Formats: sequence, C-alpha cells, structure tokens
Amino acid sequence: MGSWRSNRDSAPCWLLQNTTLIASISLILTIAASAGDKKQREWISGTLLAESKDAAGPRTAASRVISQAQDSVSIQRQYTVETSDAIYTLKLFDPTPPGSSTRLPPPPAPKVQAGDAVKIAVKKNEVWLLDTAGKEHLCTIVNKVERGTKPD
Repeated sequence: MGSWRSNRDSAPCWLLQNTTLIASISLILTIAASAGDKKQREWISGTLLAESKDAAGPRTAASRVISQAQDSVSIQRQYTVETSDAIYTLKLFDPTPPGSSTRLPPPPAPKVQAGDAVKIAVKKNEVWLLDTAGKEHLCTIVNKVERGTKPD
C-alpha cells in the first residue's frame, strides 16, 4: 500500500512536467506556423509618379437594376510606379467579378501620394503595392514599360 501512495504522490509531478513540455512544444509550433503565414516577397523600391481614378465604364443592365441607388460607373484606381528597371501602371484589384450581381465593398485605397517612395513585389501579372503605412495592396499590371524601350 505504501508503494501505491508514493506513485500517487509522484504522479502530479510527472504530469506537470509533461504538461509543461506539451505546452512548450505547442507554443513553438504556433510561433513557427504564424511566422510561415507571412509571405516572403521580394520588394523593389520605386517612386509613385501618379495616382488616378478612372471610370471603368457603365455596368451591365442587370447590375444597374440591382444597384439603382448607386452610380452605374465603377471607379478604378490606377497607380504609376517607377522602379530602376521599369515603369508600371497598376490597377487596384477589385474583388467583385465583372458582371456579378454580388456587390463587394471596394478595397481600401493605399495611403500614397505622387512623389512618395513605395515598394512593389511583382509575381507574374500580380503586384503588391506597399503603402506608406506599411499595408500591402493587391494590384494587377495594366502596362509595363521596361527601361530603354519606347512605350506602346
């Protein structure tokens, strides 16, 4: 009976040690997973040359009926960014598919002005624009002019 009591007294100590070990491993895995969530992008420094708000044209008849209280013209924000190797014209990504009856709120505008130093990360036809507040904004490339070539 004495041996049962000593095992019982030592059990909480063993359980406490294992619980601490399990909690430590869980914390390490959580930190590693959250660090891996942040995409590693290759940022290119540039200068914002211009910002414009262009009308994308009238929406389809179906979307005009659904959104009668709103404008029938979609405003698209475009940004011209000059880097050391090219000049990019970027369009802020619109999450609403063309012709869709679903109206998603427009993405927030980047906090930039003409002349600001910005950074961009290019991946195929997608570009992330890093604004002065440090927030990433997804854009698509409208036009790209390489240095040493003439624009279209």
